[in-house]
Amino acid sequence: MRRIGAATWAGAVCLCTAAALTAGTGPAGASARAPGQPGTGGAAACGPAQLRISVPAQIPGDPQRGMDKQSWNIVLRDTGPAPCTLRGWPELTARSGSGRAVPLAVRDAGFSNLAAVPERRIVLAPGDAAVVTAMSADEQPRCTISWTLGVRLPGSGRAVAVRAPRGVLVPCLGGPLAVSPFYPLRTLQRDITAMSATSVPPPFAASAATEPPACRATALRASLATTRRARGNGFLVVLLLRTAGPPCTLGEVWPTVRLDEAGGQRPVAKVFSSPAAARAARPEITTYTGV
Repeated sequence: MRRIGAATWAGAVCLCTAAALTAGTGPAGASARAPGQPGTGGAAACGPAQLRISVPAQIPGDPQRGMDKQSWNIVLRDTGPAPCTLRGWPELTARSGSGRAVPLAVRDAGFSNLAAVPERRIVLAPGDAAVVTAMSADEQPRCTISWTLGVRLPGSGRAVAVRAPRGVLVPCLGGPLAVSPFYPLRTLQRDITAMSATSVPPPFAASAATEPPACRATALRASLATTRRARGNGFLVVLLLRTAGPPCTLGEVWPTVRLDEAGGQRPVAKVFSSPAAARAARPEITTYTGV
């Protein structure tokens, strides 16, 4: 497995968590002391025999999927009698349940799925843990959920075999994979706490009243709220729907949207609804076709 240098992970996960990017750059807490602080001494680099390495099914509160991305964590806990240090990125390989090599295109990233993660030396006291966050596309062709991960520490001569977690949301391996540097598990837990402290308004008040009837197309009025370029990936258009009649309910489905030429001369494109997208085996909402 060959590492593909440093990467710029410009996926939607980083964009949607921009407000939290500063969370991972502050002090790391008691489990990660900066070099030269009292109590760290000249701790040696962590070796495979001193660490218990695992891939948990989930770290409570850490979102595993969202914005077409999946993320998961490798936890490295110091089980030895003395402190040890970690710095940089692990080297990762994978094999399927049948023993064949799983292709991984691993890139070194400077962030987790929640915050920026600078590459720096961390010191683990006995019992403390570090974490590495791996991120990839949620849907990858020819990936496998039956795998054993090979984790090689920097400067180590051998890889530690780590089995896939049990559960229904096992990461699917195969293809591009962005990996954060080592950082303290307490930092991840702090970022999770910061993420939960949201300023989003409270949800609508609960009501025992009868649900309004389904909206009728003739009673709806549509307008465009904003149109802007979405970072070189076309244009983002926000469509607002209002009812001209009494309150009504929109079903939990995607609408089918047709794009016409100026003046309504002829239709030029169409956005498939969910059933049509599923039948066409294409992504929802972003599939356009001439009609």
